[in-house]
Amino acid sequence: MEDVDAARAKEAPPARPDRPARPRLTLLVVALGISAGPLDTSVNIAFPAITEAFDNDVSAIQWVIICNVLTYASLMPGLGRLADIVGHKRVFVAGLLWSAVALVLCGLASSFGWLLAARVLQGAGIAFLLSCGPALATLSFPERDRSRVLGWYTTGFAAALMLGPIIGGTLVDLWGWPAVFWFRLPLVLIVAVLVVFLVPDPGHATPGEPFDLRGALGLGATLAATLLALNQGPHLGWAAVLVVAGAALVAVWFVRHELRTRHPVIDVRLFRIRRFAAANVAHVLMNLGSFTVFLLTPYYLVRVLGAGTAVAGLLLAASPLGMIVASPIAGHLLRFTGSFRLGVAGLALLGAALCAIAMLPDEAGAAVLVAVLFAHGCGQGFFQVASIDFVMGSIPRRRQGVAGSINMVTRTVGVVTVASTGTLLFAALGGESGGDEAFLYAYRITFLAAAATVILAIAVLGTVRAGPPRRPVSR
Repeated sequence: MEDVDAARAKEAPPARPDRPARPRLTLLVVALGISAGPLDTSVNIAFPAITEAFDNDVSAIQWVIICNVLTYASLMPGLGRLADIVGHKRVFVAGLLWSAVALVLCGLASSFGWLLAARVLQGAGIAFLLSCGPALATLSFPERDRSRVLGWYTTGFAAALMLGPIIGGTLVDLWGWPAVFWFRLPLVLIVAVLVVFLVPDPGHATPGEPFDLRGALGLGATLAATLLALNQGPHLGWAAVLVVAGAALVAVWFVRHELRTRHPVIDVRLFRIRRFAAANVAHVLMNLGSFTVFLLTPYYLVRVLGAGTAVAGLLLAASPLGMIVASPIAGHLLRFTGSFRLGVAGLALLGAALCAIAMLPDEAGAAVLVAVLFAHGCGQGFFQVASIDFVMGSIPRRRQGVAGSINMVTRTVGVVTVASTGTLLFAALGGESGGDEAFLYAYRITFLAAAATVILAIAVLGTVRAGPPRRPVSR
């Protein structure tokens, strides 16, 4: 990565907003709106109750995640482009209203199939919100304030991630699993009203441009098939090969189509810029390594430290708390360090934290682990802000919906990949079937592998640091 000032695209003159801007109010309202997405971590704590309610096997619960993740990941880039054309405020309000309907349907689900269908609809609502949330927030401020705004935006995202399990656990105990959907309904409706009446349109829409529907559908199909193969590959067997082959063919068609169309969903020529491509690859690798904490540490807290579920949730919250603390700091540091240096520093801290988790002695207490998890979250916060700042700084402001979507998609690819490969490695090392000694051995090796992934992300950035700066391609 490099300073975004050296990689900033030519911008079209922005349109005049519909009324005087209230940037701080806009940032607050947008942060509340997008929290409907990361607050979905409240559903995770309800998994045992959902499994019991529908009399399902534990393995079936993964589809509650897959239906949601596949939907929003595959739709985000297309909806981000749509927001750039028709207006980010319109798409954001549509996402809030769509989410309200989906949350009602999830809470009323009387069968597991109904719940899964409603989760697909909920994923579409989240795609509306996350595809244009960063753009709506940053475009309300002058360009020079983008890094600071992204720092606070990431802080709000991390806060919702942290509060989800805490709120969800309490609500499930009081009112059952549907409560993890009901409590977000008043939030999205209130925010929708606030956006309509208090948030000005940032005025960067390009309503005269056509929407590349074929390209959006092709990209969505490619992402959905790829993520499905990554997550379900071990269970699909040879069918996974067919899914991957189909995804590859559609991806080739998509790239050729986008190179030929005048108004593409994503300008794929951006990926010819080594720094831009490396930044996105590093973001995938970072999420692949960092999410191991949320995948395996809950088992460590319960099995090794003997913590109860509620206590384990509080201890695990130390990581998103680190993101909350580090993200606004990162927004200020970007002005002095640049995205490359801050990104490498974040990865270095994250890799050190993962190594520390792998090497913690058996007698290490909860306080030591919490300190390491806090450092893990700080490293994540530093890199996340640097990464999204770089990507959004590489794309013209009239295409910021696409920019924010690219960052969220690369995050999702990393998380989905480690959810499959991390559990496979842990099981192959005997972590599931063995005793406490086998569990700890598999746990530590898996975290060392996660640290190696983060080190690889640093190496990816290092390969392009010395290259001459190039301006991104704009259309």
